[in-house]
Amino acid sequence: MKIENLIGWLKKNPVILVLSVIVVVMSSVVTLFDGATKLYGIYQTTIGHNSELDKKLNSLNVEVDIGYFNSILGMPAIKNQRRINQVYYSFESIENMDDPKQVEEEHLYNEYFYINEDYYVQVVTDEKDKVGMYSITARSANYIPEIKTDRGETIYLGKSTYTELKRKPQKVAGLLGMNLKHFNYYEVYLFDPGNYRYAVYSSSPVGHFENVGDLDWEIGNIFAESFSVDDKDFPMHSKHQAFRKTTTINTYSVTTPWFHGIDLTDEGVNYGGRQINFGPHVDQVSMIK
Repeated sequence: MKIENLIGWLKKNPVILVLSVIVVVMSSVVTLFDGATKLYGIYQTTIGHNSELDKKLNSLNVEVDIGYFNSILGMPAIKNQRRINQVYYSFESIENMDDPKQVEEEHLYNEYFYINEDYYVQVVTDEKDKVGMYSITARSANYIPEIKTDRGETIYLGKSTYTELKRKPQKVAGLLGMNLKHFNYYEVYLFDPGNYRYAVYSSSPVGHFENVGDLDWEIGNIFAESFSVDDKDFPMHSKHQAFRKTTTINTYSVTTPWFHGIDLTDEGVNYGGRQINFGPHVDQVSMIK
């Protein structure tokens, strides 16, 4: 049928013309709706999903009951009881240097792990389940947590490096082993003078990271180094700075003033089976998988 004849026929049959237009319009609407649905599905599983996870992780805090974490993250996958022995010199002992005396204290904590395919959350509480420390560790390349810290910084766990931290740490420590399975590094920052809450940025072998710098400057050794506010010996040397520039932070931790699980002594480190680690330890992850 020629186009002229078709037009003439449609003019004589307006009802069919209207129905044809409706069918074409409805078909276009269905196609657009199907495309929009697919786009929204992609958004929900990527940007929207990540945004929702960021919202959850940024709402975490210390000085709350463990039930607060349960309400946000669900029930923990693992609960351990941790016994920490702390040895130090009392103020009275320091004043009397002729007869210094060490004081030993024992602290009992509960340690919880919340597990997601994209992250680990570690929570340490006192015996009454009040939160004294929590850690967030990036676990997957599919999700890079965007964390807005109490220090006014935004860090991307699994992507940001140590040189992006603008202040100087109070302490650095870790283990630079022969390979990434025996590797740990962290930096401890004081929030504000007089407010003994600490932020700890660390690199854990069980988390996701884009890159790790050369490990040959303290190879195979557990090391720790403390710095005063006006100490100009930071970073320790050029290799240390190169390491900080190329090594990814994948764990962010916050502690309270009353939490005694963080070792701030000159030689102590938070690494190994007996200490409370920042994020899960390798042996703990084997239990989680």
